Amino acid sequence: MKSTKDNLQIAVYNSECTLNNKINKKILEHQQKYQWEVKKILWFIKEVDMIHMLTENFFDLIFLAVCRTHMEGFLVAEQVRLIHRGTEIIFISDDKEMVYKSLDYKPFAFILKAQ
Repeated sequence: MKSTKDNLQIAVYNSECTLNNKINKKILEHQQKYQWEVKKILWFIKEVDMIHMLTENFFDLIFLAVCRTHMEGFLVAEQVRLIHRGTEIIFISDDKEMVYKSLDYKPFAFILKAQ
């Protein structure tokens, strides 16, 4: 069952763990700005763990880190689109070329990391 804006469930896949504080800060900023109530935020560093969790849970919003050497974020996005078409995906990368690849998965947004 889909959550409401007062009961959001969010997942973050970031194998590098370098942006987790920034992502968490952005979520908190949006939570205050849009008066969201976040029920759950789950953090993943392995794509297999996240894909397994997708089969058991619905997430309203998923942040997926991608880069040329680690394409696992796209594998997760493919599964998200197969299992939960209504989930919004936000890709995160430091590679501008990944923007074009991400369009195949109809992302809600793309965050380009500062280099």
